Amino acid sequence: MQNVSAQYPRGANLVKNRLWIMSSKAEFTRHSLSRLGEEAAQLDIDLSIYRPDELTWEFRDSGQLCVFDTELRSLPLPQVLFTKMGSSTMNHRCRDLMLACESTGRIKVVNSTQTYRMLGDKWSTFQNAKVADLPVAHSLFVDTVESFDQAVTSLGLPFVLKDPFGARGEAVNLIETRLQVEEFRERVLRGDRKFIAQEYLSDSHGRDIRILVVGSRIVGAIERRSVEGGFLANISQGGTAHPIDLNLEMRQIAQTCIERFGLSMGGIDLLHRANGYVLCEINLGAQFKGMEDGTGMNIARQILVSLTEDSSILPSETRPDIRPVFAAGQLHS
Repeated sequence: MQNVSAQYPRGANLVKNRLWIMSSKAEFTRHSLSRLGEEAAQLDIDLSIYRPDELTWEFRDSGQLCVFDTELRSLPLPQVLFTKMGSSTMNHRCRDLMLACESTGRIKVVNSTQTYRMLGDKWSTFQNAKVADLPVAHSLFVDTVESFDQAVTSLGLPFVLKDPFGARGEAVNLIETRLQVEEFRERVLRGDRKFIAQEYLSDSHGRDIRILVVGSRIVGAIERRSVEGGFLANISQGGTAHPIDLNLEMRQIAQTCIERFGLSMGGIDLLHRANGYVLCEINLGAQFKGMEDGTGMNIARQILVSLTEDSSILPSETRPDIRPVFAAGQLHS
């Protein structure tokens, strides 16, 4: 169906101010997608939101990219394809469509496939962050009983155990007791789960920092705080948002992420540690309800303006050649 290994076209059927958003359309995306729709109507942007499985595509003999909806109707191509999917919802079908659109040389794809390769799962993010000399929490990949036992010995109790493809604070566990150790060791032994084991930072218990990037610029930051002393601060887990001013260290970490990974849109999460901060993760499918509620900023409009105002400038024309050292998806092999 998709032949993206041949000569790529300069598709002629582009429509000005047409924006496609790729999304899982899951319940947790409802607020962000609704807000983007509201603002698009006011800005006269022709916005369509699709799940990857709602589209098929092919390259014609002429080399032109053609995309079809579920009724097999040919769709006018967008100027911009914005993929609003994180590690828990991204799939190969969506990556293939992004690559096909990128390869036309005419469609701006945000974030780029290269950025998704580097930041598409938590473990790839951690490894590429280490190579970029960013501060990160001590972490170990766990896929065997031996590696799990090594992590327990290295990190001690308590430590954090999380799913490499998790999101919204789901599948993030604070391991505090030997009973929990044995429970998760059994899961690893059954071979049905892979984890990242991470050092527990008591200074960040129940709080973290979310920095929002729009158009490769830092536009705002909040501290997320848990309620009633809970471990997780995610807004989706009941956390509250409090606007903050970034200090020099926070800004330098975020700017390095933008430059080294070609980050156009996303949330950069930092954890507190004694006398500083460490990078926790970079969320390419970041929702922004907490940022809008906490700061009063119109994030949806900023995103749409950023995507469309310079859509004639492709990311490859404004960024250095960025190559991942560790690519997302390798955990599946």
